[in-house]
Amino acid sequence: MTIKDVAREAGVSIATVSRALNPKTESLLKESTLEKIRAVIKKLGYMPNRSASSLRQGFSRTIGVLMNFKTDTTSGYVGEIMKGVLKGLDVIGYDLKLISQEEFSSFRFLLDNAGIDGLIITHAYHIAYPHLKEELEKTRCFPLVVINDYKKDLNASQVYIDTYQAIYDMTDYVIGRGNRDFYFLGGESYSQDAQIRQGAFLDALGVNNLDFNKDRIFNGHFSEVGGYEMTKKIFTENPDFRGLICSLNDAMAIGVLRALGELNLNCPRDIKVVGFDDITIVKHMNPPLTTVHVPLVDMGYEAVKIVHDILTGEIDDVKKLQFSYRLTQRESC
Repeated sequence: MTIKDVAREAGVSIATVSRALNPKTESLLKESTLEKIRAVIKKLGYMPNRSASSLRQGFSRTIGVLMNFKTDTTSGYVGEIMKGVLKGLDVIGYDLKLISQEEFSSFRFLLDNAGIDGLIITHAYHIAYPHLKEELEKTRCFPLVVINDYKKDLNASQVYIDTYQAIYDMTDYVIGRGNRDFYFLGGESYSQDAQIRQGAFLDALGVNNLDFNKDRIFNGHFSEVGGYEMTKKIFTENPDFRGLICSLNDAMAIGVLRALGELNLNCPRDIKVVGFDDITIVKHMNPPLTTVHVPLVDMGYEAVKIVHDILTGEIDDVKKLQFSYRLTQRESC
């Protein structure tokens, strides 16, 4: 099946079919013509030769996602984002390329050499890619979206939630439920996001006039293993603790629940636990986890849409899109 067959069946020229297959030119066609061509493509089962079309049109119809292959491939957070990314790619007919963050010398290099048209970064751009901000200042609108890790002056499109307010609201909620005794599982001191979340937690305690010993802040490295190990450490140092463990993400909270089980401590009777992100698995935990729902799937989908809109000229400036979050109350607290 060739493009000539599609053109013949649709009653249009080969050039018109070619425009319909190119996201940069499809807007030049009438919607009725575009729909007719798409219907014929589906009927005939036509599959364009993307390698050939990339050479002709100067784009690859591929969007890259920059990842840490050591951690992100098993991350529930990244997994939720990828659900939305894959959904978005299916809608626009693009392919996906996973790119190791170790290959990221510059964004321009990836565009020129990695066979991608645009890029999505899932988190922590300022840690893994400290030179990105400087590179972006030299251009107007790269086909790039950073998910979360929000920074107002970053010259890149971003989709994000108000992380500070979300943690503050969660902390205020658990205090309102009568909790007064806490441990806090956070992240690295150099992580901007971790420090914002920790600050929100401490601010909420302060507003509620609650004393808190900062020695009870442990670094769980945003991982299940970290949550597990830090929980064991908590009860080695303070076996009589009976309160609430606040985890900055669901992965650490999963590790907390596993450790509590091994310590024969019941959640929520003995220890209460809260997380952050609301990844799919936590509603199936025993007990199901109270957490902050972050619409990661929707954010991944929107990230693809923004990259595509930049490529097609629908938008010609960076886009900052804030999503809503919500507290999801379950049995762990």
